[in-house]
Amino acid sequence: AASWLDDPVEKINTLREGLKEHGALVALQNSFGEYWLDITETHKPNLDNLMWRYREAVTVDHFRSEFKREIDNKFKYPLLEAFLKEENALSLVKYIADIFSWHSILFEVLGTQIYTREQASSITNGDIISRLPRYRQKSARQVLKRYCEGFN
Repeated sequence: AASWLDDPVEKINTLREGLKEHGALVALQNSFGEYWLDITETHKPNLDNLMWRYREAVTVDHFRSEFKREIDNKFKYPLLEAFLKEENALSLVKYIADIFSWHSILFEVLGTQIYTREQASSITNGDIISRLPRYRQKSARQVLKRYCEGFN
């Protein structure tokens, strides 16, 4: 009977290939951790894990289509229905604080005085800021910048 000593190089190469395959398998097992046995189903799988194994990714589009699919949703959730319908216009809502902040500065500087269209068109935003106390002008410029971002 031939022994492994008869051709040690062949035996070493065979062992090396076996270890490579085993190493890849061990790496795969380690990456799946506790779920390896459930995936390979070498034992009775845990039904809780299997339930969560496959699922469709949840996206805004997926949510929107599922919401619209259920006709009663628009009656059950009218605010959400309105939100989804007007979603594009609502992107400007994030600027509402900046709009109010700039209007506050305008009312502070201009007061309640009534201006004609011609007078109002001759007043620039720079004029408004220059009428504020010097220590407030920098923050007013920042408010104006955010206000302008909302309209561009």
